[in-house]
Amino acid sequence: MTPTLPSRDDVEEVTRLRERSIHMEQLELFVVQLEEAKGMIEKGRVAHLRLAFVLLDSVTELILHRTVQSELWDQEMLIGLLSTYQQLAAHGSAKAATEVAAIEARIIPKSELNKIDRNFDAKVAFLAERGILDADLGRWSARPRGAGPSAEDRRAAPPRS
Repeated sequence: MTPTLPSRDDVEEVTRLRERSIHMEQLELFVVQLEEAKGMIEKGRVAHLRLAFVLLDSVTELILHRTVQSELWDQEMLIGLLSTYQQLAAHGSAKAATEVAAIEARIIPKSELNKIDRNFDAKVAFLAERGILDADLGRWSARPRGAGPSAEDRRAAPPRS
């Protein structure tokens, strides 16, 4: 019996299963951190509350990072597509020439990608611009550290009882 190469469907199925496994491991990490934070909060001591805060901060950062990555999945593909369309346009394709600007508009500059990758506030602002996070969070994250609420935020806030 001669060995056969796996079909494209077989390769895609293995890829889906691998990705599902990775997502389950990430979910497990989130759940463990949240459960540990809950236990520390329930203890109520300052040291435990500080550790709970660190765990919650870590989960927040991880979720934010994963969400940004899922929003940026197409950037490499768009860069390759842009190159192809530019070559076609250079060889006289009017249809390709009309698509170049639309593709360019969807590509995020490398400097912006680096900023989003390294900066928490840039991640929040990026996700707020895309409508994934509330726009108010994007405005809040753009403020300098330590800045209090703006006059607009104070007007919109419910009165304290």
